[in-house]
Amino acid sequence: MVKINQMKKDELFEGFYLIKSADVRQTRAGKNYLAFVFQDDTGTIEGKLWDAQPHNVDQFQAGRPYDWSTGSLQQYSPGEPIDLAFASKWRTEKSSRL
Repeated sequence: MVKINQMKKDELFEGFYLIKSADVRQTRAGKNYLAFVFQDDTGTIEGKLWDAQPHNVDQFQAGRPYDWSTGSLQQYSPGEPIDLAFASKWRTEKSSRL
């Protein structure tokens, strides 16, 4: 498990993280995405799930812990903040390991 304060750009990680917030937003093209804030005992970090579907909105709600199978930190454009990127599917079993 990689703690938030140990995450590095372009390195893969996995672990349990609390979804502190999850908000549905729209891109300029009008597509839905989820904007997250994840938290563990070392801090918080933002993340996005592009092309979010209704089942994603129901599945990923604030206050729920999730076991993230694989992710990475990526910068989409120069000058943009570095965000979490979904490298593969989430494991959605609830866990008390945070």
